[in-house]
Amino acid sequence: MLFLPKEVETVISTLQGAGYSPYLVGGCVREMLRGKAPSDYDMTSDALPQEVLRLFSESAHPTGLQHGTVTVVSGGLPIELTTMRRDGAYRDNRHPDSVTFGTSIEEDLARRDFTVNAIALSPDGTIVDPYGGQEDLKAGVLRCVGEPKRRFEEDALRILRLVRFCSVLGFSAEKETARAAHEARGLLAHVAHERVYAEMNKLLLGENVGETLLTFPDILGVPIPEISPCVGFDQCNYHHCFDVWGHTARAVAAVPPKRELRWTMLFHDLGKPLCRTFDEQGIGHFTATRRFPLKWRRTSWRGCTLKRRCVTEYARSSPVSTICSVPSRWPSIRRWRASAWKRCRICFTPSRPTTPPRPPQD
Repeated sequence: MLFLPKEVETVISTLQGAGYSPYLVGGCVREMLRGKAPSDYDMTSDALPQEVLRLFSESAHPTGLQHGTVTVVSGGLPIELTTMRRDGAYRDNRHPDSVTFGTSIEEDLARRDFTVNAIALSPDGTIVDPYGGQEDLKAGVLRCVGEPKRRFEEDALRILRLVRFCSVLGFSAEKETARAAHEARGLLAHVAHERVYAEMNKLLLGENVGETLLTFPDILGVPIPEISPCVGFDQCNYHHCFDVWGHTARAVAAVPPKRELRWTMLFHDLGKPLCRTFDEQGIGHFTATRRFPLKWRRTSWRGCTLKRRCVTEYARSSPVSTICSVPSRWPSIRRWRASAWKRCRICFTPSRPTTPPRPPQD
């Protein structure tokens, strides 16, 4: 059996001692199979929620009883324990209207989002993988369990999870899965701003963030609509060899993976499509962007929880649009700025202005 923390083994032993069959599932199994240490642990078993509450008493917290989820705190480690279930219809594009407990592990895995997350590990080390998740894991491919269109219509957050996994894991989306995600992107309007914000924080810290931003701007443009006008927007200036979005994606990837820096680079030029002017030689300029972001975050994004949080990240680091004008009062920004030109030279190398091909849009 793969190495497990003693806190997890304690929960497994307690469930087995009561006659139940627990399995590790989801991201923790995926990470262990990748040779990585999981950041958290999810489990499923045939124990009903009420039985889990009884077994673990004060250590058990009912965090989602209607869906069979109880959080068990073992030695200070929170472990989500969900009863094996089959989901009913999803009328709100986020949550099942009903669930049926008492199913098999195979049925439980059938309701999950991607094959790499639909793998279960039993306490004796047996891997349950009915959808080829291990093969997709080796190939670095994200593929929906079952029909992609149905999966995204059930829970629209899965669309953003797909993009996040592409960024964090460095995987590519399988063709039909990617097509369905692009087509269903409008469903993200049904997702709570807090959930979108949490996914964006993880997405922006991914090692593959640059390529991911270039591949999915239409999806990201749903929660942050200011992104869409930047795609293919020629800067018409010899200092920029990329369009606004191409420059932005590369700038995000070029800075260290710190949340405030990545948010800063994501926002730093989103106002350009509204501010371009031309001189007598036909060269584009964006001098108004130094003033625009301050007005932008006070008006255009007022009243939206997600956007208030996003802009707060931006405002903490840079109320202006150019990376070398970041306020020096933020020590982490000040230290980074000293070598910003070297890190970001690919984004600022003077070249004849060109407009790169736009990412494929389905």
